[in-house]
Amino acid sequence: MKLRILLQISCVLGLLYFLPGNFIAEAQSSASVEVKANLRHAHHLFEKGDYEGAVSKLERVLSFDANNKEAKDLLYQCNQRVEQQRQAREKAELDAFTNAKNVGSKYALNAFISSYPNSKYAPDARAMIEDYDLWMTAQQINTTDSYQNYLRISSNRSYAQEAEKRISEIESEQMWLQVRASRNESTLSGFVNKYPESPHVTEANRIIHELKGEKYYSQGDLTRAYTEFISAGGRAALSWSNQKSFDRALDYHNYISLDKSNEYACKAFLATYPNSEYRSEVSNSVARAMGRQINMYSSDSYINEALRFAQDEATREYVRNQKQASKKAYKEMKRRERHNRIMANGGYVGFGIDLFDLGMNVLTSKEEERTFNLMYYNIPLTFRIGNFKTPVYLELAVRPGFVIANDLYDYYDTDDYGNKYFFHLPLSAKLKINLFRPWGDSKFYINGAGYYNAIRKKEFETEFSVGGGIGVTNRHWDWQILYYRQDIDKDKIFNKKDLHYLGTSLGYFF
Repeated sequence: MKLRILLQISCVLGLLYFLPGNFIAEAQSSASVEVKANLRHAHHLFEKGDYEGAVSKLERVLSFDANNKEAKDLLYQCNQRVEQQRQAREKAELDAFTNAKNVGSKYALNAFISSYPNSKYAPDARAMIEDYDLWMTAQQINTTDSYQNYLRISSNRSYAQEAEKRISEIESEQMWLQVRASRNESTLSGFVNKYPESPHVTEANRIIHELKGEKYYSQGDLTRAYTEFISAGGRAALSWSNQKSFDRALDYHNYISLDKSNEYACKAFLATYPNSEYRSEVSNSVARAMGRQINMYSSDSYINEALRFAQDEATREYVRNQKQASKKAYKEMKRRERHNRIMANGGYVGFGIDLFDLGMNVLTSKEEERTFNLMYYNIPLTFRIGNFKTPVYLELAVRPGFVIANDLYDYYDTDDYGNKYFFHLPLSAKLKINLFRPWGDSKFYINGAGYYNAIRKKEFETEFSVGGGIGVTNRHWDWQILYYRQDIDKDKIFNKKDLHYLGTSLGYFF
């Protein structure tokens, strides 16, 4: 046997050795042509949607050329499409069976078998057809006994699941009539747990929530009572006996949910629930919220409105205290503003010095009656009570200076110009009254003055004198444009002549 195999191999090798070269080349060329033809055919079948035919051609190509990339790529796509078609067929088959089963008629089940004779669901469809008449009889009677009889007699039990569902529905309906009348929370909960698919589960849960709300209300727990009543569907879903309980629980819920520090929220509550049990408390909350908003700019009408909302004396007292505090704050603000203005204008008091204060006795009696002429030059140190913007203010001054007397050759030795100098020290008090603002930040004033000549030359000055004038002043500078001064009681001086002065002065306040 082995010898014969070796001889056959030797013969084949010998033939191959003696084959002419052109014969081998022709064989290779023929294979290449077949590969290309099969590839073209496979592409054509792929485009037509015949993916299984394309797979057959591609496998033929790969038998000649196992590494052909084009064939491998196209084969991968074909296999994907074949799998998609298979899944689509299976889904269509299942959908058709499900639809036929739901219709439940012999015609629908036979139509499915005709369309899919080899389907894996075909045996189930045939069993349902055999079971159909028995199931229809059970449905026509529609009692628990009829469905239980179907389950007992049926060999295929094609409608067993539906029969059990119908039995559960009938039992749940019978049970519901008893449970609903009992209005017992535990009984209702048992019904819900036993028949979760019953159409009466929603109503059972509603009654359970209402019963819980009723229980919490009787215990005085209005918050939990409100939650349960809402879960039961609100006021309209409750029995008449619980609707008033719901109203009170709702009133309490709205009250505790209210932001009592918010004036507008509290006012909205009063407008929405005018008969609320908590109206007085909410009204007091409005008064207190408004009271907290009272400030120095609040109008009397706003404050009076807050007082109208106050429902007890404690709240009214709170609002009144806020009013008093705002008035006090207003007065304090005005005081600070006034203080700041006064300080900006020079303060409550000021100190200054006159650069000059010059007066001349130019209003003495007639020329022919004059025996001498007088003038003075002072450098006053001034203490001012008030400032330049105060409507009326007072200035006290010490005015050291000297008097210049002329034509005194009958009495004293004079200088080359016929003048004699005497030191004097007037003390003055001026009351200034501001009239208007002539320009910028300045004031035009008039003043009246009184003088006490603490140190004087008795021949020329009396002890007291008076006067008045006009001037312009600002924060620092004070120019008394013109003033008049007159000594009084001339009989107390030696020469007994009229002493009337016109003067001017310029001062600076620090």
